[in-house]
Formats: sequence, C-alpha cells, structure tokens
Amino acid sequence: MQPRADQYRAEPHHEVFAVATVLLMPPTLIGAIYGMNFKHMPELDWSYGYPMALG
Repeated sequence: MQPRADQYRAEPHHEVFAVATVLLMPPTLIGAIYGMNFKHMPELDWSYGYPMALG
C-alpha cells in the first residue's frame, strides 16, 4: 500500500507554530548574544575567546 501525500500534511496549528518559530528566532538569538554578561567571562581575553563563547 502506497502512502498518500495528504497523510503527511501538517496540522494547521503546527504550521502556525513553525512560522512563529522562524520569525522569533533571529531576535531571540540577538538578545541572547547581547544579553551575555561579558565583564565576567575571562575567556574573552583569549585570541579566539569571543567566537568560542558564542560557539
């Protein structure tokens, strides 16, 4: 028996949550980066400290 394409259709509320996630992800990421307490992170004095703190 072949699966039908309409069996894999997402529910309408799942589509709304997916769109909301995509729209809210960039401001959340920016707020998380700028909300870090950089004064008390000694690894940021290292040459690669900032990329390592974000990665």
